[in-house]
Amino acid sequence: MDLSLHLKAEERPASARALQNGLMGKEAREEKSVHWVAPGHGSGFIGISKAIMKPLRKSRRRGFLESTFLFLLAIVTMGIAAVKILIDTGRLEEAELYAWFDRIPELPYDAGREIKRFIDARLGIEPRLAVAPAPAAARRVIIPKPAPEKPIPPFDPAKTIALTLAAHAPVSSLAFVNDNNVLVAAHEDGVVNLWNADSGALLSSLKASADSLGAVAASPDGRRLALSVGASAIQLRDAREKSTVAKLAGHAATVTRLAFSADGSLLVSVDRNAAVILWDTAEQKKIFDLPGARHEILALAVSPNGRVLAGGDLEGGIQYWDLAGGRELSYVPAHQVPVSAIAYSPDGRWLASGGQQHNLKLWGTGLSRDDRALAGGPEEVNVVQFAPDSRWLLLGGKDRPLEILDVERGEVAHRLAGHDGGVSVIAVSSDGARIATAGDDGRILLWK
Repeated sequence: MDLSLHLKAEERPASARALQNGLMGKEAREEKSVHWVAPGHGSGFIGISKAIMKPLRKSRRRGFLESTFLFLLAIVTMGIAAVKILIDTGRLEEAELYAWFDRIPELPYDAGREIKRFIDARLGIEPRLAVAPAPAAARRVIIPKPAPEKPIPPFDPAKTIALTLAAHAPVSSLAFVNDNNVLVAAHEDGVVNLWNADSGALLSSLKASADSLGAVAASPDGRRLALSVGASAIQLRDAREKSTVAKLAGHAATVTRLAFSADGSLLVSVDRNAAVILWDTAEQKKIFDLPGARHEILALAVSPNGRVLAGGDLEGGIQYWDLAGGRELSYVPAHQVPVSAIAYSPDGRWLASGGQQHNLKLWGTGLSRDDRALAGGPEEVNVVQFAPDSRWLLLGGKDRPLEILDVERGEVAHRLAGHDGGVSVIAVSSDGARIATAGDDGRILLWK
């Protein structure tokens, strides 16, 4: 019995009554009346209860803590999964997620302010009157929309030269419009030429800019064309009707970069003074001024879902803007050299950026953070452009032929030689059937 109850000799009950009291949680003390003692809180034989109860209490406490931990772990896991789904489906950009993280330190202050307002209202305390700030101009709520889903066209990287066009001056931009049947070439002397992409015939030529740089961008559907005009204006043209739709005025300096949203409803422009403006192409008017660029912008790209603008600058950074809210999201020091080329993949998974000294990087836009520094690129990356299927990345660089890189493997899979020297500008038709390139040799090549 002593062994089964773990009793020492001195703790052995002296009588049946003592045994009964011990089992019932009572303790009989010498020369005192019997009184109630809670199980596990007495001495002698009653200590049996305490020895047994301690492991039980620890077990219960441990079970509660484990359950709480597993519950919190499940909540965190579900939260991470929900965020990943939002990013993978294009409803949330990684830059927007980081901007929300930046807001976290302000949340306790906002919550405290709301609690104070609630308490003051309950106690009947009148809030102190503050000097009302001047009413701000109403800002239009922008809800960018991604381009309508279409079948992804196949892209064959093994292309050959179909046409050779003469460039009278260095080319600054190329774009396919009018169902990919017309190639637009903007030259650094401000002249814009429109070529028949099938025959190579010159369709028209216009003087778009009075300054030495002509910026041009085509909407993803190829219906609209944006050109820098004069000293500070932008001209919107209908590519099919070959007519001017509107002239956008708002910049105080020459427009150097232009970019359309995926659905073509928004246009972003940057000038030499680092001013950034968002335009409505349907209503042909300015929506609002975005926060100015920190440094001179050399390349622009709009995310496929139309929510984020990325700009590569002269100091090696990438600046991100929220096109829906009209604010800066973040600034990333991406390279040690100027970022001269930048592009989003059509599926939204990647942002490619490049510069001098063989700097070429792929930035994962999801939570996986699969960022890559790619080796073997040109000494100076002039331009990057994804194929419509997002599988291939086209590279143009100094003293190198057109290179086509396999994104998943991170290796150059094809080299298309044709220019005498490097490649400075690349355009890919939306159906993936054509590539247009311009180089240092004064020629524009059409590849099929």
